[in-house]
Amino acid sequence: STKKKFQDSICKLLAMYDLCDAIGVEMMPAEVMKNVYVVPMLAWWSCTFCRGDPRPDDCVYDSFCKWPMGEEGAHKYFLQWNDVFIRKIEQQQKQRGTNGEVISFSHFLPTDDLPCGGAPVKASGCLELEPQIRRIAGQLHIFGHTHLNMVYNNGIRYQQHSLMGPEYGHGHQAKFLKCFDGRLLAEPRSHTVY
Repeated sequence: STKKKFQDSICKLLAMYDLCDAIGVEMMPAEVMKNVYVVPMLAWWSCTFCRGDPRPDDCVYDSFCKWPMGEEGAHKYFLQWNDVFIRKIEQQQKQRGTNGEVISFSHFLPTDDLPCGGAPVKASGCLELEPQIRRIAGQLHIFGHTHLNMVYNNGIRYQQHSLMGPEYGHGHQAKFLKCFDGRLLAEPRSHTVY
């Protein structure tokens, strides 16, 4: 078999970063043009996302993932990872006297104001993501996990634009979401030019 085995999911993630680096794919938060930041945020769910019952339970939500720090420690690891980049962006924003335009994104939900759809609440989000987004004055945060196309605004525009297929109630040929066209768009829209 050509399938590569990894000691754990962190080793697999780091190998993916190495591969992307080798082929010239950008994966880290970056200023993509002057005062325009694209900020992928690593995340993992935390049972504390369920404010009504913020304790771990006996469910196994992601059996294919193997975290050396345990499932309930994974989100803390990723928050620390994000913090390194957030501090750099904050410093640059402060030096320039402007926040610029910030588009961030994560797989997991950053606030419990967003619906989980049919996904288990305890395995849907990480409440500590939203303060990180606010620290860099994020205006648009694109999230995933629940496959619900929606928009929610609480000072940050949260948007999900699922590219999944008909099994999730979406078209067989989903369109990309255009959110920047020389400036951050107030109303990101579907885009059909590839």
